[in-house]
Amino acid sequence: MSLNNITIRQRLGLGFGTMSVLLILLAAVAWGVAHTLNQAMDTVIVEAAQALKARGVSTAIDGIYLNLWSLVGHEQVAEKQAYQARIDQLREAYKKSMEELKASIQTETGRELLAKVDTTIAAARDINLRVVDLALHGQNDAAMDLFLREGMPSREKLAATVDQLLAWETKRIKDVEASAEIAYAEIRWLLGFGAAL
Repeated sequence: MSLNNITIRQRLGLGFGTMSVLLILLAAVAWGVAHTLNQAMDTVIVEAAQALKARGVSTAIDGIYLNLWSLVGHEQVAEKQAYQARIDQLREAYKKSMEELKASIQTETGRELLAKVDTTIAAARDINLRVVDLALHGQNDAAMDLFLREGMPSREKLAATVDQLLAWETKRIKDVEASAEIAYAEIRWLLGFGAAL
C-alpha cells in the first residue's frame, strides 16, 4: 500500500495520528525531565540544609574555643563561671545540630564522616573539660599549657574533619546540579523539537 493509493481522509488520519503520538511522547519525556529537575531541587535543598547545620556545628565549636581561651585567661571565678555557662550553651547548640544531622544524613559515606566528626568532638571535649577543671580550680598556668599543647591541636583536627564533611556535602550538591543541568539541556532540546513539529 503506497500513499498514492490511500484516500485523503486516510492520509489526514495518518498524519494527525503520527503527530498526536509524537506530541504524547514529547509530553511524557518532558514530564519525566521536569520530575528529575524537581527531585534535583529537593536534593539540593536537603543537602544545603545539612551543610548549614554542619557549618553551625563548626561555628559553635569555634565559639567554645574562644570562650575557653577567655575562661583560662581570666582570674576571677565569676567571670570563669560566666564563660563556662556560655561554653555549656554552645555545647547544647552543637549537640542539637549533630542530632539533626544524624537523623537527616542517609548515605553510608555521610554517616561515616559524621561519626568521624562525632569522635573528634568527643576527644576535644575531654581535653576541654580538663582545661575548664584546671582553670576553675585556680591552676591557670596548667590550664593554659594543656589548652595550647593539646586543646589547640585537637581543634585543628576537629576543623579538618568538619571541613571533610562540608566538602562532601558541597560535592553532593555540585553532582546534583550537574545532573540537573543535563536534564535542563534535554528539556531545551525537547522544546526545540516540539516547536519544529
